[in-house]
Amino acid sequence: MINIAWDMTSFLGLTDHPGELLGPGVLIPPQAMRDLVADAQIRRLLFHPLTGELLDATPDAVRPSAPLAGFVALRDVNPTTPTAGPTGSAAGAGSGDLDHAIPRSNGGPTTRANLHSPTRRWHRAKTLAGWTVEHNDDGGWTWTSPVGRTYRTEPHDYRLGP
Repeated sequence: MINIAWDMTSFLGLTDHPGELLGPGVLIPPQAMRDLVADAQIRRLLFHPLTGELLDATPDAVRPSAPLAGFVALRDVNPTTPTAGPTGSAAGAGSGDLDHAIPRSNGGPTTRANLHSPTRRWHRAKTLAGWTVEHNDDGGWTWTSPVGRTYRTEPHDYRLGP
């Protein structure tokens, strides 16, 4: 499956903006997008027009469903882990782990607001080494070390392209 993002006004033919091939962030000209979507199976991704945050409603379950896991990877685009220094990652969000920010054992729900895409290294730091992660109101994530130092990640903004 190939994931592309394109604004609704261009999809409807009202504007002529390029689309984006998600992952590598390649821009696709409007006419090529029209050719691609003519025979494509469309998956609707709604994002907030002011913040660029991907929006969705998902059910609660013990294990994330495949659509929910796919949504989280599309929303996060890259791992939701600190990128400063050699521990950051530019890999796609779907290549890492899927983690409950508030663990299920502590009452954390299996929802888009509580799931994120850390790398395996940062997931283990949270699970085994005393780090915590919190979802911010703007869609970003704040990691707190065992000594209280914080690191913030920014959410992907679909309006900006790659």
